[in-house]
Amino acid sequence: MGRGGNPGPAGTSGTGATTLGILTASGWAPQGGTGGSHGQVGQGGGGGRGGTTGGGGGGGAGGCGGAPGGGGGGGGASVALLLFNAPVLLKDVQLTAGDGGDGGAGAVGQDGLDGGAAGLQAPTGCSGGDGGRGGAGGGGGGGAGGVSAGVLHLGEAPVREGGNITIGASGAAGSSGAGNAGIAGEAAEVLSLNP
Repeated sequence: MGRGGNPGPAGTSGTGATTLGILTASGWAPQGGTGGSHGQVGQGGGGGRGGTTGGGGGGGAGGCGGAPGGGGGGGGASVALLLFNAPVLLKDVQLTAGDGGDGGAGAVGQDGLDGGAAGLQAPTGCSGGDGGRGGAGGGGGGGAGGVSAGVLHLGEAPVREGGNITIGASGAAGSSGAGNAGIAGEAAEVLSLNP
C-alpha cells in the first residue's frame, strides 16, 4: 500500500500593529495588522506496488492550503488638534477629545482542504496512499487601538499658556486571528509621535 501524504505546513501568522499610526501632512492614519500567509499544499500520496496482473493504485493529490486571514484595521482616533511640524502657542485654548476606537481583530485563516483519494489498483496490486491535507492559512494580526488626545503632534510640542484640555479613553488593542494582537491605544492631553 502506498504511503499517505503528509499534511501541508500551516501559513505564518500576521503581525499585530506595533505603533499607533502615522501622522503626515495629509492627516492621521492608524496602523492595522498584517494578514497571514497561505497554508501550503499537502504532500501527494505514494503509489501502490504493482501486482502480477497489473499496476498499483496511484497516489492521491495533496490538498490545497487554506486562505490566510486578513489583518484588523487600526482604531479610529479622537484628536482635537493635529500638529505636523507646526510650532504653535496655545493661549487660553479649550480643547476636547472623545474616546478612541478599538482596534480591529485579525481574521482566522481558512482550514486546508482534504487530500485526494488514491486511485484504484489492479486485483493483485496494492492501493495508493491518499494525499495529505493542506495546511491551514495563517491568522491575521490585530490593529492598534485608537488614540484620544487634545494635541497629537510630530515635531515641536506646542507651548501652552492657560486653557484646558479634556480627553477621553483610549481604544483597546485589536485581538488576533490566531496571529498576533495589536497594541492598545494611548490617551494624553498632548501626545508626541517624535521618535
